[in-house]
Amino acid sequence: GLRSEFPPLRTATAPPGNVPLPLTSFVGRERELVELDDLLERHRLLTITGPGGIGKTRVAIELARRRLGNWLDGTWFVALDEIEDPGLVGSAIARTMGLFDGPERPAADALLPYLAGRSALLVLDNFEHVMSATGDVGAILRASPDTRVVVTSRSPLRIAGEQEYPVRPLETAASGATESVELFVERARRVRPAFELGTDAAVVAEICELLDGLPLGIELAAARTSLLPLAAIRE
Repeated sequence: GLRSEFPPLRTATAPPGNVPLPLTSFVGRERELVELDDLLERHRLLTITGPGGIGKTRVAIELARRRLGNWLDGTWFVALDEIEDPGLVGSAIARTMGLFDGPERPAADALLPYLAGRSALLVLDNFEHVMSATGDVGAILRASPDTRVVVTSRSPLRIAGEQEYPVRPLETAASGATESVELFVERARRVRPAFELGTDAAVVAEICELLDGLPLGIELAAARTSLLPLAAIRE
């Protein structure tokens, strides 16, 4: 007469990793995330490419956050934008994962033995700064068959096994009912909480068109709504 089925246990233990918690809402990109999720299932190296300001980092973070807990040994975000020496990429990855220089060998030398037999997701952000370190990525994939790597870069790595995914600009249209307009309104409300499109919907749509749907440009323009009227921002 005793119960044989129970709800899942609630635990305070978070999955290992360091994926950043964004401070702003994620707008649009649902189609891209579905496509990326499918590609990540089928490819161990996924490179998200596109020009600066198109939102590669934000898309990669959102993809990683939606897959938290899928890898036993964690989901790790490695920022490479401040690294000038490609020879330090291995050390940056190792230290992000909690490995440090020891008396017998540096952290970079411990990385591949540590990853062998482990299952993890690595997000290597802004790889265009260290393109000479593509060999490190290949070495990680060979050493750890259950590890996957997501790279953001302005250009592909061009190594074996890579799947490239070019990020498209946000949708823009004169109707105003687009992802780019939604992003503009969302960010404008951060500086003007009562902001509404109203009769200015066409102006906002034109602003987004002039910015080619680039998220960074749209966010910068929206931030100016606290100082300038929309028509002046458009001009």
